[in-house]
Amino acid sequence: MLDALRNFSNEEAWGSFVDRFRDPIVRFAERGGLSQAAAQDVAQETLLTFITAWRDDRYDRTKGRLSAWLFGIASRKVLSGRRADRRQDAERGSEEAGVSQIPDEAAEAALQSTWEEVWQKNLLVQAAHRLREESSEKTFLAFTMTVFEKRPGEDVAAELGMTVNAVYLAKSRMLGRLRLLIHALEDLA
Repeated sequence: MLDALRNFSNEEAWGSFVDRFRDPIVRFAERGGLSQAAAQDVAQETLLTFITAWRDDRYDRTKGRLSAWLFGIASRKVLSGRRADRRQDAERGSEEAGVSQIPDEAAEAALQSTWEEVWQKNLLVQAAHRLREESSEKTFLAFTMTVFEKRPGEDVAAELGMTVNAVYLAKSRMLGRLRLLIHALEDLA
């Protein structure tokens, strides 16, 4: 994906990049305490910062994953947004302005944990979407019903008109494929 971004007029590659990273950055910023509008701004600023750095050859793949680099950018933007909110509260004389705030070091650690959680969920959603595209509807349903809904294989088999063995075989194969897809997505980021 990153090699395709070398061509700055490759709208498909840039669109895929934005589609892949915008939503997790927005969710991360919201969980970091920002409003929906501020979270959207953080996502846009983070992606623009990446694009600028990428064009200036400042991103070095050997120094870590893209997702970690984007986290660094986004977390600085979230912390900056929090500080701006505190200043605005203080200027307005808000009752919350005098309340002690979490130090930036502790906030950074909390944000790291939040990013990991949001990012892993994002990888799972993307991998499940790809899995659905490459699977039959019945097989995917058997998988989701047994894994995500935690329904007994016997109930799923009866509902889908499959044998119990076929349900468990679908579950096993789909879990294996899901792990491979997640691993491949991790390698891209």
